[in-house]
Amino acid sequence: VSQPRSRVISRLRGCETIHFDPYATETLVEILNRRAEVGLEPGSVSREILEEIAQLAAGDARVAVRTLAEAAKTATQKGTAIKSEYVEQANVDAEDSLRQKTISQLNRHQRIVYEILTEAGEWLPMGEIYPEYIGRIDSPRTKTTIANYLKKMAEYNLVELKGENRGRRYRVL
Repeated sequence: VSQPRSRVISRLRGCETIHFDPYATETLVEILNRRAEVGLEPGSVSREILEEIAQLAAGDARVAVRTLAEAAKTATQKGTAIKSEYVEQANVDAEDSLRQKTISQLNRHQRIVYEILTEAGEWLPMGEIYPEYIGRIDSPRTKTTIANYLKKMAEYNLVELKGENRGRRYRVL
C-alpha cells in the first residue's frame, strides 16, 4: 500500500500550482446579482451596493459572496435593505470568517508553524521558525516541507513572505 501511494505523492509534488486571475469587478457584480436574485427578497440590495461589495472583495468571489451574506444578515436584523454603512463591517467579518475556516483546515504541522508566527508577531526567518517547530512536535517534517507549507499559507493569505532563498522571512497577515 505504501509503495503506490508514495509514487502518486511523488508525481503530484512536482505539479505546478495553478493561479487564477482575480475576477473583474463587473463579473463579481453579476455573480452577486445572481446570488441576490435567488437568496434575497426583491429590492433588498441595489446594484451600487453590489458594486461596492465587488470592489472591496478585490477580485475574490468567496469574499464578495460572504460579504453580501454578512451585509444581508445585518440588514435583516435591522429590518432594512442592505445599506452602504453595513458593507465595510460585513467585509471585515467575511474576511475573518474565511481566514478562520482556512486556519481550521491546517494540518497539525501547519498549525504549529502558524502558531509560531502568530506568537512572534514579527518577520521570522526559517532559521528561527524551524528550531521552534521541531521543539514542539514529535516526528517533525523536513525544513523543505515546512517551507512548502509556508508558501501554501502565503497563497491562502494566512502569512506573507519577503525575500529570496536564505534571506526569506515570514509573518502572519
